[in-house]
Amino acid sequence: MIAGCSVAALAGSALAQPAATPAPVPSVAADWSERAKAFSDLEWITRPSRDATMSFTIAVEVRELPVRPGDRVKKGDILIRARDGDAVAALVAQQVRVDNLGPLNSAQAAVDSAQVRYDRILEAKAENATNPQEVDDRRVQLAAAKAQLLNAQNDLKEEAARLKQLEESLVRYRLEAPFDGVVESLIVEVGSSIEPPNPVLRIVNIDTLWIDLPTPTDLTLSRKLKSGDPAWVMLDVPGGKVMQGKVLYVSPVADAAAATRRVRVEVPNPDQYPPGTRARVRFDRPEGAAVAGTPVAQATPARRGVVPHPGAAPDHDLANCIVCAKAAWEALKNGEDPAAAVRRAAGGRSGAAGVTK
Repeated sequence: MIAGCSVAALAGSALAQPAATPAPVPSVAADWSERAKAFSDLEWITRPSRDATMSFTIAVEVRELPVRPGDRVKKGDILIRARDGDAVAALVAQQVRVDNLGPLNSAQAAVDSAQVRYDRILEAKAENATNPQEVDDRRVQLAAAKAQLLNAQNDLKEEAARLKQLEESLVRYRLEAPFDGVVESLIVEVGSSIEPPNPVLRIVNIDTLWIDLPTPTDLTLSRKLKSGDPAWVMLDVPGGKVMQGKVLYVSPVADAAAATRRVRVEVPNPDQYPPGTRARVRFDRPEGAAVAGTPVAQATPARRGVVPHPGAAPDHDLANCIVCAKAAWEALKNGEDPAAAVRRAAGGRSGAAGVTK
């Protein structure tokens, strides 16, 4: 068992040995340029799918900062609180006014009393026990009481509206997250005095990325691009990630000078690559490309001095390759060079992962 493990390790080591005259490693910029050119001619910059720069609408002093740059937040989370003591006191006082039903109850009681007196005078009138002047007086008193009740009801509605106004005003003393995202920047501290409309915070959502791609007008027409059509995006990141996204929007207006139309492409970003990354976009599926975040096979440089075995996966574990281990073991038993044996065994075999040139 120990010998088998040692042979496997030996085989992997032999396969990974660099060639005597290794080729120069290309720079990152040159590598991206070469891969991108083969992928597509359409290049633009990614940006967050949601991006909000926030500010207060009134002059405030910062009281509390529950978040810091880099924090993930949910929609509705408090981002900044300002000093709001005066506003809270005004709100409490107004709530007391709204809850005070004394004037309304008093006016209602006055109506009830006037109604009773009016009913009695009508009974007396029916028995010819009163005169018309008394009947008119009671009727006027009832009408006045009803008018007072209406005024009390309207006053209470006004107080309730004022309470609602103060509640809305209190909201202006805090900033809440408008969507799920990440706090990208925070440019105030506790105690800072802020005047509107100075920005204080930026929040972004990079779970998906947008690319507002200037696309040749003739291409949009020949392909009849529309919302929902698939798109493939290569990001300028290590490994050349290719993601499948979709078209969100095709501008109905073309830029006459540039002969382009803006096509907004949305692509998922599970690896949280930063917005601002260069991207190449195409609208037909790339041949030979592993999509949804897997490196593009033909665009990924092989390890220096190593080429894939036929049919092997690019990330095959050399040290645990059974074919290589067996070849190396047989070579050791026969007194041969194990590396040379592995190279011979690799010809036409699909189980090995790589052979040193």
